[in-house]
Amino acid sequence: MQKQSKLPLKKLNIIIFVLAIVFAVVTLMCQGISAFAEEMDHVHKLTYVQAKAPACNENGHIGYYTCDCGKWFFDSAAQNEITDHSIVITAAKEHKLLPVVIENEVEATCAHDGSYEEVTTCSVCKSEVSRTKRTVPKLPHNYENGICTECGGKEIVIPDKPAFIDDDTAAWTWVAILCAVVVLLIVVSVCLVKHRKKK
Repeated sequence: MQKQSKLPLKKLNIIIFVLAIVFAVVTLMCQGISAFAEEMDHVHKLTYVQAKAPACNENGHIGYYTCDCGKWFFDSAAQNEITDHSIVITAAKEHKLLPVVIENEVEATCAHDGSYEEVTTCSVCKSEVSRTKRTVPKLPHNYENGICTECGGKEIVIPDKPAFIDDDTAAWTWVAILCAVVVLLIVVSVCLVKHRKKK
């Protein structure tokens, strides 16, 4: 008796499942038919977008038509749709550079560095493309009687190293001095130790 009571319930579940699938399919079909009908009934109201030539620093685009439904077209009859909107873009052009112009020039002196700026502009869009600052090193002092005739600074005279002292000699001299100091410290230490022992 229990097996016979389960069969109707199982069949009922299958029927409900099939009806749910049929309902979902019918709903989707109705939506598709409705959308297709709307598409067929829709009359495109096109607006022409004027072509724009590309500039040195800005992309341009070809002429095309747009509809209030969101679609783009190549033609006024709305027969050739533009699905990829990027294809209407025309790439920006490269700058046509004029010769470099020097601006903000500061002359170098013996007291400070000089500087100037190299400026490059475009002959087409007239915009500034680059500006590079350059540094001019200081000029040498012009000393007369130990005084610079340009800035008034005093000449600093560094005495020459004696001819008999070269770099190797100076190095060995320092080594000898350090050795002598070490020996002296050892001698002093030994003397102190002996003195303490005598006491």
